[in-house]
Amino acid sequence: VTVSSVASAAATAHVNALTDLKTDDTALSAIETLNLVADRADITSGGTTTVGTTINAIAAGNTTTLNITGSGGLTVNTIELNDPTGTTSNAVINATDHSGNLTLAAGFKTTGSDLLDITLGGGKNSIDFAAEGLSGDKVVGTTGTDTVKLKTAATDLEMTITDVDTLALYGVGATKVISLKNATVGEI
Repeated sequence: VTVSSVASAAATAHVNALTDLKTDDTALSAIETLNLVADRADITSGGTTTVGTTINAIAAGNTTTLNITGSGGLTVNTIELNDPTGTTSNAVINATDHSGNLTLAAGFKTTGSDLLDITLGGGKNSIDFAAEGLSGDKVVGTTGTDTVKLKTAATDLEMTITDVDTLALYGVGATKVISLKNATVGEI
């Protein structure tokens, strides 16, 4: 299934804002791949830039892959994908062919225990796991300017993070460890 966010024929510039993008499928009739084309350009007015497409929630609990393409900015507040239980496979967010800015908001995982493989695109990307980052999660940066944010949580963390420009670590009073053994980043 492919969903496109493009400019309308309206006379004034506006952003595309979706409350919920939901697949109405079941485990027996699952949509395996959801393709999201974010081509709505960002809007600049009065010195403030607003992202071209904002999605409050992507609810695709039976979908294992979310492909993001296009050149417009995209902000997603929450995502629910199918992390296949009992397997070594993670759900996939692939933004390799997305050249716009991508933001996955703080605590973007609807189910904090889901494991994700995220590949970023060519824009300015910000991924904020909050306290939901897990050792089984993987983030790969590409040609963009990438920031991954992790907060200390209830368990030790040894996430795989490669080719990311900035890794931001934060948290107050937590006694758990965030290991950088599997990380290659520009700065911390």
